[in-house]
Amino acid sequence: METKTLTLIIGLAAGLAVGFICQYLINKFGLKAKRKRIIEDAHKEAEVIKRNKLLEVKEKFLNKKAELEKEISQRNNKIQQAEHSLKQREVQFNQRNEDLQRRKNELETLKDNLDAQKGVLERKQEELDKLHAQEREKLESISGLSAEEAKERLVESLKEEAKSEAASYINDIIDDAKMTANKEA
Repeated sequence: METKTLTLIIGLAAGLAVGFICQYLINKFGLKAKRKRIIEDAHKEAEVIKRNKLLEVKEKFLNKKAELEKEISQRNNKIQQAEHSLKQREVQFNQRNEDLQRRKNELETLKDNLDAQKGVLERKQEELDKLHAQEREKLESISGLSAEEAKERLVESLKEEAKSEAASYINDIIDDAKMTANKEA
């Protein structure tokens, strides 16, 4: 029985050894394959995460770029509006300046014309004064009276004429009053 036991023990030991070796080999190769799969899955997952993160970063970049472009566009619009407004003001300023220059030129022309007309009027007034003096001298020599004497005679004549006309007017009023009184009586 000893041999059977011994054979049994050896068989068990050999079975255990073979079992351990098989288990070791299965674990080694099975775990290696599993470990390789886990690593490959981890790499795949890392690639997916990496791609997702890249897409997320690209999306954020594109959004930020779009925001910046929009902001730049708004600023450019404001600058263009300011430039347009400035150009309009410049045009208005130039028009006002041209109008003022034109008015200044017109005023200078008018002033020159008025100065010329004033000169002509002064010369004509001088000529008229000379002619008037000459005529007075002629009248004084023809009438034999001085200008003062002629004025006095003219005034006396006008006074007499006014008195005569006033008396005639008064007589007409009295006659009208008498006729009106006679008619009413």
